[in-house]
Amino acid sequence: MSDPQRALAFLRKDPPFTEARTPDVIVLAVNPPGNSGRVTLEQIHQLSLHPPVIILAEPENGPASLYLNAGASDYVVNDHLAKLGQAVETAARSHALLRRLTPRQIEILRLVAQGLGTRAIAARLEISHKTVETHRADLMQRLGAKTVPELVHFAIRTKVVEIDGPQ
Repeated sequence: MSDPQRALAFLRKDPPFTEARTPDVIVLAVNPPGNSGRVTLEQIHQLSLHPPVIILAEPENGPASLYLNAGASDYVVNDHLAKLGQAVETAARSHALLRRLTPRQIEILRLVAQGLGTRAIAARLEISHKTVETHRADLMQRLGAKTVPELVHFAIRTKVVEIDGPQ
């Protein structure tokens, strides 16, 4: 859908989306002028939907960082439509992996990505450090990560954690 308000009406319609009925990916075409794409993106997030949103825009719609900082998972310029398929595939695959994690695994992933060590996570969650190690090992196996930085990269890419902009 190219009209942001029609897209929002569709997403709000009854019956509401549930965890099992959430779209895998939303591609939001942003047409000039104004910041309607950023506003629509924020409204999608207010609906408690958690699928990745890919912005499809013209360069004059503003820098990609404007949309990425507002929660978009990717930004594709209309002149590079060949990249859209790859962006959708990557976002859908990451979203599917994220949906298979338990709330505890997501919590541990978030804390690992925030830079906390095993003992700090254990203390915060009031569990043993061995349990944290077990969860982290399971996360790495499920996500195909070989290192903790790969876990952090996944957490950032899927918006489990937000990275701070320039200070």
